[in-house]
Amino acid sequence: YLDAQVNSSHHLDSTAQKAKVIYEIKPGEPSFINSYNYQISDTLVKRFYERMQKTQQIIKVGDRYDMSNFQEERDRIVELLRNRGYYQFNEDGKDIEFTADTTISNKQLDMTLLMPAERNDSSHLTNQFKRYTYGEIHLYPDSDKVKTDEEPPVYFDTIYEGYHLHYV
Repeated sequence: YLDAQVNSSHHLDSTAQKAKVIYEIKPGEPSFINSYNYQISDTLVKRFYERMQKTQQIIKVGDRYDMSNFQEERDRIVELLRNRGYYQFNEDGKDIEFTADTTISNKQLDMTLLMPAERNDSSHLTNQFKRYTYGEIHLYPDSDKVKTDEEPPVYFDTIYEGYHLHYV
């Protein structure tokens, strides 16, 4: 409701030292999402987002504009990317921005997701997000902790799906 109006009136009772405030809220007409697009500069992040959109969409064309849906979508994007190695994604809250184009009508909104959010310069157009990865992962499933004064056991090694497994 982008045209909501709020009026208030009050009554003061000085003898009882109380006040009564009455609010009159006129929400106006709701706004609806006319279109939803996204501009994501990092191609891998864009691919992750497109894949996520195929399984579940929170923001849908034709739905009533609801800020909580955009907050839920932001949280979902942050969780998705952090779970895929973008450890510091949106730490400062400046990596995701939703814009609403209301030039035609404030009842029909053209929404755009921007990643990263626009900056005063054009740096956001080519920004690549930093993705963290693990190096080699070594697992010792059958081992007890080796004390410093003991000789380490002889291990039999194998690599399974990129993990280095060391068995006693």
